[in-house]
Amino acid sequence: LSYYNEYKSYLRMRLIILFLWLASEIGVFGICLRNKRYVEWIQGSPNTNVIISAPHDGYRKPSKIPDRKVGCYDSTTGQCDWRHDCDTKGGVRVTGKCKVVLHADLRSADLAKAIRKEITSLTGETPHIIISKLHRSKLDPNRDRENAAQHDPIAEKAYDNFHGCIQKAHDLVKGPGLQFDIHGYRTHAVDNWIEFGQVILVILVITLASLSLYL
Repeated sequence: LSYYNEYKSYLRMRLIILFLWLASEIGVFGICLRNKRYVEWIQGSPNTNVIISAPHDGYRKPSKIPDRKVGCYDSTTGQCDWRHDCDTKGGVRVTGKCKVVLHADLRSADLAKAIRKEITSLTGETPHIIISKLHRSKLDPNRDRENAAQHDPIAEKAYDNFHGCIQKAHDLVKGPGLQFDIHGYRTHAVDNWIEFGQVILVILVITLASLSLYL
């Protein structure tokens, strides 16, 4: 009986280890795991208030995750159907209404790591960093979940893991914090443009207008 109980305990421990390994490979909704296959998460210093994310510079294209496609547009509801087989169920793919972007950003993950290194050098505190390692043709973490993963279970779990890590980083920040979401534009390669805070002016105008009501 003693041997039997020990064997059961051994099996239970092996099952727990197996579950944790599977979870680390595919992710769990709302939880940040060190899933280096699809999401790279590196925790920063305990006192950092800076978070850096790079959603669009992934390079992995696993064949088990189908490529994202233009969605099928439902003119009655005005909604997009993002299922991969929507066109086989009477749907019509409409690029103008249910567009997807499939190309990756240009070296934005490298830029994110370089920014992290520089902030560490200047402040002595290392920011948290989260990088999606799936190519944008497989997952777009900066879209809503249906558009981003198009109902593929592996892509959905990677999406949840990516955002779970961002949430974990937010939870670790004590007080006000700042998140940089890094992107790279291929169309600006010749002009060498830098885009920063495109809506800051609009927010500033609205804020000043609001404050003027109290002056």
